[in-house]
Amino acid sequence: MKEFKIPFHTDAAQALGKIPIDVDKWDVSLMSLSGHKVYGPKGVGALYMRRQPRIRVEPRMNGGGQERGIRSGTVPTSFVLGMGTACEIAKKLYETVKEGINIKDNVVTALSSV
Repeated sequence: MKEFKIPFHTDAAQALGKIPIDVDKWDVSLMSLSGHKVYGPKGVGALYMRRQPRIRVEPRMNGGGQERGIRSGTVPTSFVLGMGTACEIAKKLYETVKEGINIKDNVVTALSSV
């Protein structure tokens, strides 16, 4: 996409907390995330926007001018904090599960060679 200068958007709601998200490796221009997919509050999400090259996003609803004019209205602080906390917990859980899978793989490999 980069060679053709086409912005790349991905809906990473299902990936959040389940696989490592690497916007540089994926060469993502825009990425949508959803709080409830990591057991955070419903009704809150995030939009990642790469700084360079800048992508112009048109607001879906006018008014207010929040979030640099992209959306109107203020997101409840408790929702934002809830999503952030849920993401932190999901990251720790992912790392713990990954470590457990590595241990299991090592045990299976060791037992297979016996």
